[in-house]
Amino acid sequence: DFRKRTITTNGSGLLKVLEGKTIAQHMMENKFDHLNISRVCVEENKNSEIMMYAPGALRCSNEDIKKIAGITRNGNMRIRMSCILLRSSVRNTSGIKDYVDFYRQYGIDNFIFRQLMDYDHRAVNREKIAYCDENRVDLNEIWEEMELDPEIKPYMNLLGYYYYVELYDYHGCRVAGESANLEQQYKEKKKHSDVVYEMVFHTNGVLSGSWIPSEEILMTN
Repeated sequence: DFRKRTITTNGSGLLKVLEGKTIAQHMMENKFDHLNISRVCVEENKNSEIMMYAPGALRCSNEDIKKIAGITRNGNMRIRMSCILLRSSVRNTSGIKDYVDFYRQYGIDNFIFRQLMDYDHRAVNREKIAYCDENRVDLNEIWEEMELDPEIKPYMNLLGYYYYVELYDYHGCRVAGESANLEQQYKEKKKHSDVVYEMVFHTNGVLSGSWIPSEEILMTN
């Protein structure tokens, strides 16, 4: 009885063929509503560098995204491109427009740009804190820019249990900007320990309710 079935992935493996059909086709047949593809920038080399793919690991190229968009075009599963805002890649309204313009050529019309989360500095390691502090983009500044851009029209806003979203329309594409507070997410989860807010399948085979594989374990191989 899920309201919507959504999967978030970097896209690698979606064109893998299993029992005569791609994983993307299987997802459509199993009535997934949304497919979020995480892609930090358009440029192939920079995207691979930032996302730190393991040597020999499957990757999702722009050509692969084009093929996936073709597979899903006539189905009920909608693709949304998901981009983390970083100083080293997409960092302003101009960059957002370039990103959207590139992927809307494939017929994709749904996008979300996320600010690096606020977090409790006591809860994560120093390397991650340093990276976030160095690369964090202030989404409020981008929202101010977008308000002044005649091509971008405000649509609505949403307040979730640990995130805030501003929605815009840009040449027929839905463009969202999201800020979130990871510390607030932990507080909400503690209040409702019987609720699974998200399911994350980790590379070690663990399915958990957290991006940390040792937390909130739901299933193991």
